[in-house]
Amino acid sequence: MEKFHHLKITDVLIEEGRITAAQLAEIIQKEKDTSVSLEEILIKSNMVDKNTIMTIKSDLTHTKYIDISSYYGYEEFSRLLSETICRRYHFVCINKTDNKLSLVMANPLDIFSIDNIRLVAGYDIEPLLGYAPDIELTLNQIFSCHEIQDLDAEEQNLEDDKNLQNIASAISSLDIQIERKKKEEAPVIIDTPLIRLVDGIIVQAIEKKASDIHIEAFENIMKIRYRIDGIMQEVMNLSKALQPSIISRIKIMSGLNITEKRLPQDGRLNINLKNKAIDMRISILPTIAGEGVVIRILDRSNITLGLDEIGLTPSIAEDFKAAVSQSNGMVMVTGPTGSGKTTTLYAALNTLNAPTKKIVTIEDPVEYYLNGINQVQVRPNIGFTFAAGLRAFFRQDPDIIMVGEIRDFETAQTAIEAALTGHLVLSTLHTNDAVGTITRLMDMGIEPFLIASTLRCVLAQRLIRANCHHCKEPINPSSTLLRLMDKMNIPLPDNIQLFKGKGCKICNKTGYKGRIGIFELLTMSVELEERIVDRSSGTQMMEVAKKHGLKTLLEDGIEKVFNGLTTIEEVFRVAQT
Repeated sequence: MEKFHHLKITDVLIEEGRITAAQLAEIIQKEKDTSVSLEEILIKSNMVDKNTIMTIKSDLTHTKYIDISSYYGYEEFSRLLSETICRRYHFVCINKTDNKLSLVMANPLDIFSIDNIRLVAGYDIEPLLGYAPDIELTLNQIFSCHEIQDLDAEEQNLEDDKNLQNIASAISSLDIQIERKKKEEAPVIIDTPLIRLVDGIIVQAIEKKASDIHIEAFENIMKIRYRIDGIMQEVMNLSKALQPSIISRIKIMSGLNITEKRLPQDGRLNINLKNKAIDMRISILPTIAGEGVVIRILDRSNITLGLDEIGLTPSIAEDFKAAVSQSNGMVMVTGPTGSGKTTTLYAALNTLNAPTKKIVTIEDPVEYYLNGINQVQVRPNIGFTFAAGLRAFFRQDPDIIMVGEIRDFETAQTAIEAALTGHLVLSTLHTNDAVGTITRLMDMGIEPFLIASTLRCVLAQRLIRANCHHCKEPINPSSTLLRLMDKMNIPLPDNIQLFKGKGCKICNKTGYKGRIGIFELLTMSVELEERIVDRSSGTQMMEVAKKHGLKTLLEDGIEKVFNGLTTIEEVFRVAQT
């Protein structure tokens, strides 16, 4: 495009007698030998003045020429967009109306750059022609002055703009292949700013090891947030005008109905990022401000974990392995949403998976695909519930059954029946602690003697943030920890050394990087079975469990604090009672 205009400019100059053919040949050779543009060579050699060259170029490109070197009044608009954006696309903003920015650009016909700027800024763009060296000089004057006046604010802006630029261009340098469904779809242009933006949001989330991407619609803006190590972090705000296009793009990627905007939709998306398989679960929810999206990122590398790799202490790991190795009975894993229950169950299945065992699972949804295991997705809309699936499993001759979640009496009763008839049943329940699982099953209507005769163990768990290995430093025990240890009658180990992350670029200034589990394992004993049959209270059953060696979530968390893996504040955040 640029060479074409150079030839046109020289044609006009020769026609007007301003240069000769011989001079043109010399200039073209100089341009090949240096990085200096043709118009700069002409101007610096004093063959043609700047205004003549830029006037000709303005006529050829049909854009207005602005001599930025002698232009005044743009100061209030010059920093509407950051230095990173201005320098990347080589422009100076000289005006702003209600919905339009006027930008002086070296190449006002670069529609791809204009589209990218429009996407980031959220405004329409009026491209104006400028002389490249003048634009560079002006940018240096604007931002060097700004840096002196407000260095801290500029650093923050630059950091924000790095996020924007990572999102706008990340996809162009990474190998991402969308595994589309077998049905034919309309062809999609794969190199537009919008597609690079959506793909970049996903790529950046994966690189930051986020578990979820939240794309949220509000009255005037659209927010992008990531859940990293269990904590929501705002990444960027986008123009509200981009919302329909972004949502439609995600629907196309996940095979959803792009015309349906009134009902919630769920879909799946599989990508390969740097030869690493990533599964995603898409949930679209209509709100009063428009559709919002949550993308759950499921890293397949997590499903290869064994029970020795999920953070269980040696004593808990040994008892839990013994429970899941039995030929029948029920093993329950409990905790809130996002506490890693599915990962623990899959780790157990990986341990049990063998050619001599038939394993079937019923899940809602099936999060990961496991080799050698028969996995079933519930479909409540057609009457295929957890209970219906479990009843069908009896005719499939399974050895081990995994139920994604026990939600009601019918599912619980059918799972108990499976455990009584010689199957090992693994499942989850939402309770605050391990003993709460027993009382919850009773509340559902399960007879206590059935619970006592089938339940092998209950593992309660939480996920807490781990200290960042790059910036953690020694600290002294806090008064909070000392008071807690005294209250719980736990002696403080001699010569204890605690650690806490001070915050660095690696952990995004949080002091934490990654998560670890804290666990509470309730194993059955004769005395506990008697208490269950007698319908004893949860407090009474907890006393019996502690007598037989139960370590609470809080106690397991404190042990990990003593080992320097996390902080007492983080343990309190998720496990304080």
